[in-house]
Amino acid sequence: MLARTLGDIWAVAEQPAAAPDLEYSGFPWWHALTVEPNGERKSAEMLRKVNVHVYLPTFSKKICRRGSLSGRRSCAVMPGLLFVPAEMMQMRRRDETLKWARIRGFLRAAGGYLAQIRKDQIEIIREIEARLNMPPELKKKVEFKIGQRVRFLNDLYVAFLGEATVFEVASDHRIGISGPMLFGSATKIYVSASEIEAV
Repeated sequence: MLARTLGDIWAVAEQPAAAPDLEYSGFPWWHALTVEPNGERKSAEMLRKVNVHVYLPTFSKKICRRGSLSGRRSCAVMPGLLFVPAEMMQMRRRDETLKWARIRGFLRAAGGYLAQIRKDQIEIIREIEARLNMPPELKKKVEFKIGQRVRFLNDLYVAFLGEATVFEVASDHRIGISGPMLFGSATKIYVSASEIEAV
């Protein structure tokens, strides 16, 4: 039964598909899908093969191997999360498709309901993504320490993402923070240091 289901998925995947418009955010409601950290890009590619619109916020990170700079790599702004419009999840054989794309499940709100993310909240994530990808010379240098409590300077961001704790400090003014964000679910997100302040 599963083999037939996957065969159907591949049949759809082999049909010509319109290139996804990565900038489009016209959908009013979204869901967050949970995936293995570092598996976000692969899962997003697999969903796009079957014409599911996926938003994967990313930033460019310097990669060093054996002490020498060897290029840049695209990393997820919110490790372990992909965003899809709510209506895209009304597809036939949804569970089989998500399993095939290596999706762990949905981010859930208190009470076990699927967390619904509004368009304006997706736009906040897009703004954070855009600032992360600014050239380093345009970013304001701010010092933070691992374990420090922080909050966003923008009140709209605070209302959506809440307060958090620093878990990573990078040399390019990028800060990794984690906290009970996104409807109470513990979430990690990378931000520009100039967007946050110590609590």
